[in-house]
Amino acid sequence: MQPDSTREFLDIREAAAIYGGSIAWWRKAVWLRQIPYYKRGARVVFRRSELERYFAARRVPAKGELAS
Repeated sequence: MQPDSTREFLDIREAAAIYGGSIAWWRKAVWLRQIPYYKRGARVVFRRSELERYFAARRVPAKGELAS
C-alpha cells in the first residue's frame, strides 16, 4: 500500500515507507519520545507536517556549506 500524499496523519508503517527507517526504529523513537506523535486509542500516528519539521531541524550541512 502506497501512502496517500495528502493525508495529514500517518501510521508507523506509512511513516517508515516515506521517511525511511525500520518499523522497529520508529517504535523505539516513540518509546523514547524522540519524535512527535499522537495516540488514537491504541494506535500511534504522526502528523506529516511535524515529521517534516523534525527531520529538517536535524539536517547536517555538507562540508561545502560550512565554508560560507
